[in-house]
Amino acid sequence: MINLNLTKPIISLDEVLRYLGYNGQDISSQLMDNIKSCIDKVISICTPRCVCSEFDILHNKDGINLKNTSLILPGKDINKLLNNCKSCYIFAATIGSEIDRVLSYYQNIDMAKAVIMDAAATAGIEALCDDIQNQLESIAKKRNLLITWRFSCGYGDLPINLQPQILSILNAQKLTGITCSSSNIMLPQKSVTAIIGLTDIKNNGINITCETCRFNESCNLRKAGKSCGC
Repeated sequence: MINLNLTKPIISLDEVLRYLGYNGQDISSQLMDNIKSCIDKVISICTPRCVCSEFDILHNKDGINLKNTSLILPGKDINKLLNNCKSCYIFAATIGSEIDRVLSYYQNIDMAKAVIMDAAATAGIEALCDDIQNQLESIAKKRNLLITWRFSCGYGDLPINLQPQILSILNAQKLTGITCSSSNIMLPQKSVTAIIGLTDIKNNGINITCETCRFNESCNLRKAGKSCGC
């Protein structure tokens, strides 16, 4: 297991606006104050948790096998990502279950605020994952290794139904409280699992693009002909 220094995420106002589908529209001072208040609320109640381990990998005809586990990662996208890697980091992270309770509360009394809170929480878990990735990159550099982009179940052709197995090999339920429903939805809602390859080859792997992103069908930016810059 890899020890990481977890702190409350820094939630960017621009990222929250992006998740809200902001496209240059005028925003009233009252609405902006509401958005900033929601960001502050999410930061105050989030409890970041993460479990991360490194696994040696084997490439075979069925996909990428994680040594000493029964987990096989199938598909051309993950194979391309880990093509020149002998090992990978896998982590599960969450900003906690209190977010779920607050979101449920506002969904019953103020749907507009619930939408803003959800966007702030989404930006929060992504900021946490960015911080985790940066720490893992620093750890890898000490071994003269580079890391690939992080890749999650549901991206490209990597099946989302692998979530329970990933949580299981990480012992994530015990260590972080993250569980997975029968429909492969993680709880708490703002939770992520991700795979990051370790390599000594520069520019290895694939970029996350609109085509490989799990939000490609629902993304408001894509519908507007724009990109988040991934």
